[in-house]
Amino acid sequence: MTYKPVLFQKSDMLSKPITVNPYVTELYFLKGSPDELAKDIKKLTRILSKAHTEKVDLKFPIGNYAANTEEYLIDGFHYIVLAVNTTENDNQAYLVDTIAHEAIHVLTRIFKHASIQLDLVNDEPQAYLTGWVAGELYKFVTKLEKTRRNDNKN
Repeated sequence: MTYKPVLFQKSDMLSKPITVNPYVTELYFLKGSPDELAKDIKKLTRILSKAHTEKVDLKFPIGNYAANTEEYLIDGFHYIVLAVNTTENDNQAYLVDTIAHEAIHVLTRIFKHASIQLDLVNDEPQAYLTGWVAGELYKFVTKLEKTRRNDNKN
């Protein structure tokens, strides 16, 4: 199977796809209220539907939680969607906690998909990937917050 990235048009609330090499996983971040998240899940469903022959139906629970991470296997391609609910808490420490928590979920889904066992003796691979995912999510969330603050000033 040849890996093909999805063509994507970015919205403010939905990140561009992030390819997690060498695991051949595409990672999407979303951030917003439950209503905004539901709209972006529908948008992402349409985008992925255009790229695949298999029917795409992203079952993504939207509720009163800080964040959620779901994974999908479509036509043999692995996707992970991580959504941060902005109505739950805007406290910076809570956000850092949420990012770390969800980064672990992303790590375990990637390792499971790639049939990699977590190593309790040499944990450098999982520490590196967890840090990278957390950093990417932090950049996405803080870039969005910076954009919103600038919009509110104007």
